[in-house]
Amino acid sequence: ILYWLDIPEKQLWSYSEAQGSKCLHQFELMPTSIVRNSDGGFTLTQENGFYSLRDGEVTPLKVLDLADNIRFNDGKCDNRGRYWSGTMHREEILPLGDLYVFDGEELHHLYSDIITSNGLCWSEEGKVLYHIDSMKRCIYRGNWDEENKQILGRIELCNIPAPAYPDGMCMDVEGNLWVALWDGFAIVRIDSQTGEVLQKLELPCRKITSLCFGGENMDELWVTSASIDMSEDDWKQYPDSGKIFRVKPGVKGLESHSFKID
Repeated sequence: ILYWLDIPEKQLWSYSEAQGSKCLHQFELMPTSIVRNSDGGFTLTQENGFYSLRDGEVTPLKVLDLADNIRFNDGKCDNRGRYWSGTMHREEILPLGDLYVFDGEELHHLYSDIITSNGLCWSEEGKVLYHIDSMKRCIYRGNWDEENKQILGRIELCNIPAPAYPDGMCMDVEGNLWVALWDGFAIVRIDSQTGEVLQKLELPCRKITSLCFGGENMDELWVTSASIDMSEDDWKQYPDSGKIFRVKPGVKGLESHSFKID
C-alpha cells in the first residue's frame, strides 16, 4: 500500500491496486511527513512536532514551542527506527530551520542554519546521512556518529542548477540517490560519492515533490507532484500536475523503515 500526504489539504491518502485511492484521515494541523509504526498505526510530524495516529485519533508525542514563522517539514525513519525531521522557515528565505531525531522519548538536536529541510536518507548500513536544504539547492552528506548522536564531516555533495530545487529523496540498492526536482520536470539519479548526475527521467509536470521505491520487487519508483500556484496556462500545459506517477528506473531500491515502538 502506498501512503502519502496532501499537505495543504491536511489529508492522509492511501492507494492499492485492490482498493484504489482513498482519504484515510483529515487533520486539524498541517501534516508534513508520516511513517508507519513497527506495531501498526502511524507516527507523523505536524507543524509543531511529532504525533501518533492510531484508530483515527491523533496524540501528541513531542511538541515544540516554535516561532510562528517556523514549521516542521519532511521526515523519515533510519534503520534503527528513529524518526528524523527538520524544520523550515515558512517564507523560505531565512536559515532558521533545524534538524532533529526523535527516538520515541528524547528529541536530539543535530544542527541548524537550514532554510527548507527536505529529502532525508541514509546509506544501507545507516552510517552516512544525506540531507537536502531545498532553498539552498544543496544535497549534503555527513557521517553519523552513533555514540555521540551527531553528524561529522558534513559536506556539500552537490548543488542542483536553477531553476530546479531538490525536494524529496530516496536511495537505490547500488547506493545512489534519487531526487525529486521541484520546478524541474524530472527526477534525477545522483552518485552518492561524487555528486554526479547519472540519470534523468522527465515527467509531464513542473513541481515534482517526492519519491519512494515500492512494488513487489522494489523496482518501481512512486513519484508525487504538486499543483499549487498554477495559472490557467499552467493547467493547459501541464494537466497531469498533482498526480502520482509510477516509474521503472531500471534499478531496485531500499525499503523504507518503520518507527520503532517498544
